[in-house]
Amino acid sequence: MRAAELELADFLGWKEKVEPDLDWKEVQAELGFEFPAAHRDFLKIFPSGVMSEYIYIWSPVQSRRWLDAYKWKLKSKSAYFVDVRSEMPGDYPHLFHPEPGGLIPWAEGDEHTYFWRPVEGQAVDQWSIVFMDNTSGGWGEYHGTSVQFLLDLLTGALVSDILYSDWPKSERSYVVMPEPMLPS
Repeated sequence: MRAAELELADFLGWKEKVEPDLDWKEVQAELGFEFPAAHRDFLKIFPSGVMSEYIYIWSPVQSRRWLDAYKWKLKSKSAYFVDVRSEMPGDYPHLFHPEPGGLIPWAEGDEHTYFWRPVEGQAVDQWSIVFMDNTSGGWGEYHGTSVQFLLDLLTGALVSDILYSDWPKSERSYVVMPEPMLPS
């Protein structure tokens, strides 16, 4: 466990740890990509949940249902963004997973999606965070881990015209999401 994960848990008042049902190697093999080490460590502390009433985090190792829900999320987000990109290529300049080198979503808010940017030949732990305003209001990039990104976002250290950055103390929370209902 790294200091940043513990700092984020302390910042949010989260005192629990989780024991995922699934093995990372099996999950990553099934998904076809690796997760950065800091994010895997993050998911040892945080299950799928809602951070600060706004950021939805998915843990595909939490359970088989969460893995299936994450696979559905990957597929549906990719289909949506690829479709929108065909209509507005200037607003959606990126490829999306499973396109080669496509952005991989790892969390979302009501108005934003947070991705990793895989780069061929670059170690997964060096992938940057790419974020967007879902209403095609722009894109941004952050060089650091998902945990550092979340800490900087919630503390106001990350200033962006795209992201909400005025988080009141009352919204410092983490709430576990119930097991997902899967689409038929």
